[in-house]
Amino acid sequence: MTLSTRRLSKRQWFAALIATTMAAVGAVPGTASAEETLAGNVPAGKPAIGTWATAPVSAAPTEANRVNDQTLRQIVHISTGGEQVRVKLSNRYGTAPLVVRAAHVSRRDTAARIVPGSGGQLTFSGRTSFSIPAFGELYSDWLPFRVPDFADLAIDVYIPADTLASTSPITLHNARPAGQILSYLAAGNQTGAADFPTVATRTMWYFLTGVDVSMHRTAGGAIVAFGDSITDGSASTVDANGRWPDYLARRLADKPSIQPTGVVNLGIGGNRVLIGGTGENALARFDRDALVASGARQVIVLEGINDISGGNTAARIIEGHRQLIKRAHDRGLTIYGGTLTPYGNAPDAREGERQALNTWIRTSGEYDAVIDFDAAVRDPANPRRMLAAYDSGDSLHPNSAGYLAMANAIDLDLFKRNTPMSATSDAVATWTAPMVSANPSAANRVNNQTLRQIAHVSIGTDRVRVRLSNRWGTAPLVVEAAQVAVRATDEKIVAGTGRALTFSGSPSFTIPAGADVLSDWVDLEVAELSDLAVDIHLPGDTSAGTSPLTVRNGALQTTYVSAPGNHVGEADFPVASTRLQWNFLSEIDASARRHTGTVVAFGDSITEGLRSTANTNRRWPDVLAARLAALPPSRQLGVANVGISGNRVWVGGGATNPSAMARMDQDVLVRAGVTDVIVLLGINDISGGATAADVIAALRQVVVRAHTQGVRIYLGTLTPFGNAPDVREEQRLAVNEWIRTTDESDGVVDFDAAVRDPANPHRMLAAYDSGDSLHPSDAGYQAMGEAIPLNLFQQGQSPALVPAA
Repeated sequence: MTLSTRRLSKRQWFAALIATTMAAVGAVPGTASAEETLAGNVPAGKPAIGTWATAPVSAAPTEANRVNDQTLRQIVHISTGGEQVRVKLSNRYGTAPLVVRAAHVSRRDTAARIVPGSGGQLTFSGRTSFSIPAFGELYSDWLPFRVPDFADLAIDVYIPADTLASTSPITLHNARPAGQILSYLAAGNQTGAADFPTVATRTMWYFLTGVDVSMHRTAGGAIVAFGDSITDGSASTVDANGRWPDYLARRLADKPSIQPTGVVNLGIGGNRVLIGGTGENALARFDRDALVASGARQVIVLEGINDISGGNTAARIIEGHRQLIKRAHDRGLTIYGGTLTPYGNAPDAREGERQALNTWIRTSGEYDAVIDFDAAVRDPANPRRMLAAYDSGDSLHPNSAGYLAMANAIDLDLFKRNTPMSATSDAVATWTAPMVSANPSAANRVNNQTLRQIAHVSIGTDRVRVRLSNRWGTAPLVVEAAQVAVRATDEKIVAGTGRALTFSGSPSFTIPAGADVLSDWVDLEVAELSDLAVDIHLPGDTSAGTSPLTVRNGALQTTYVSAPGNHVGEADFPVASTRLQWNFLSEIDASARRHTGTVVAFGDSITEGLRSTANTNRRWPDVLAARLAALPPSRQLGVANVGISGNRVWVGGGATNPSAMARMDQDVLVRAGVTDVIVLLGINDISGGATAADVIAALRQVVVRAHTQGVRIYLGTLTPFGNAPDVREEQRLAVNEWIRTTDESDGVVDFDAAVRDPANPHRMLAAYDSGDSLHPSDAGYQAMGEAIPLNLFQQGQSPALVPAA
């Protein structure tokens, strides 16, 4: 629709713009009712669970994986059925947006044929044609489509461009078992075609990472199978769905005492817990692959054999497993450890490491339960080898009979809804910093030096722990020592408050490329709204290689860099330089024994606090934290600021400023104790030329992601940008109108009303303007923080959209 401003008054033009915007992002006729499609809404009483998923890897564009103005018909075998279906598409490893012109889901008949009339067209935030941002993922809207347990679905995705014309990596998963046809290709847009004109077949899934179902029945959630090629199903029978997670799903369906349960397979052939291997290591991918899987309730971990083959010791691998256990418990998930199955060709030293790791899994009590896969398939007469009847022939991978034996070794009572965990989460984020990528430079160099970094915590506690991040690094990061203490002034710490930090029991450690690590808890009395000093000593030179640094620029807080050497914990810290930047420090957690959750402030420079006074903690999330800290203890929550200057909700700036859609899982949804999110995003999209419809579609995806994880989400209206041209101001007002009137979020924070000039609503009140007509002053941030209704955070309220079971 085209609007003519010459025939309409400004008021009439704006009203028409709102109507057009709403139509542009609304439901597409013939797919689902409005109440079911808007933002992926799950009607009340219909929980959403993952029924199929795969873990993607990055692949350089080649002729072998090329898609060129073609439709992919991709076949997936679901575990549990439901009344509605949605699909998750991923451009996780792409460095450029991925355009999808159409998508469709249906029942598969045979080969590339579909059951006529089954399924339907997929929409994403109401759109049939859309782009997936670099590093991002999208959920489709729910489609009313009844599917039975163990159905084969055909998911069509039409890619109009030539993937070989770009250097952007392709997000895909290679077939296990080898040779299994997962995708059929046809020229042009053939989405939904009953007779698919196949021109090629592929043994990989492209851009497809999940299928969810909702059901009227009470559901048991999803079980995540997390591992390497033995979980992925290498050497199982082609086209027989004979992986151990497949057999587990069938056993669960046959047990009436267990509620309908999805099983999602997140194995990657060649994957490792720590360093190297195929795909991102387990510590790097666990958050995005396992922890935010739809409806995840339990995780089974079977990983480590490739680390041993690569020369890692059991002690190091155990450190990695402990990290996975901590993260699962933080999310309230039960996590089970699987013993490593035999590798008959391994030399004695590596067999010793396998046995040592298995002994720890069986006896440590750190996993919530043990699944003894090793005992299920080993040869009793020669326990270092697999029973011949279960061996595929390579002495490492089971055949389908072996995978069945593995599945039969799993006690199904572990998945009853009332099964207690042996350990539960005890963490609430009290301070955070969202990390971005930075090339090594003199401005961020650390060369055998100690960083003393200052963090202003939101809530008090008697125990703390720290998260360090090498998310954007392409090489391991060695940390020789670390400490946390209460800060006195400047670089000084309060005497007697220093606590040495260990990570999985080790005072020195290596953070794998792409990964985060959590320290062990330390006892430390910390008052609310106080400052902590976190010391880390890096013995290497960050400028010696090409690995990007994981940093947070725009910290508005001074970090102290020492003279050369390990100065962790020193009272007289030898300051050689300072910087307004946090390096590798992404979160501080407090004990949850005093508090009930965390509010995440998710936004751009206005959330980051740009142009507020440095070292004074005057950002609007700081104001919110002070207001919450004044409440009775039962209502206090942590506040985590994950604002990034220049951030956009849809199209980001690559690794140096990934879009909100790309960073939401790691920056928001896996933060310790997250219960609520306040979103203030969209002004940079509009400044870059995005329409209100674009921003609203993206915000709907943000809402869906939060509700899928059972997190309440509140949308903040966009504050004035006084220098914006009329067309962009009109887009801002249209977004704000939608935010104020939609029922898709759990509430509204009217930041715009808090700071705008009543006499000229297109501009900020002069007393609140920092001088650039966009960013508030300290007084403006104070007004924003005070505009947040604290009753939004009443515990016990449920998200407007039913979360995963």
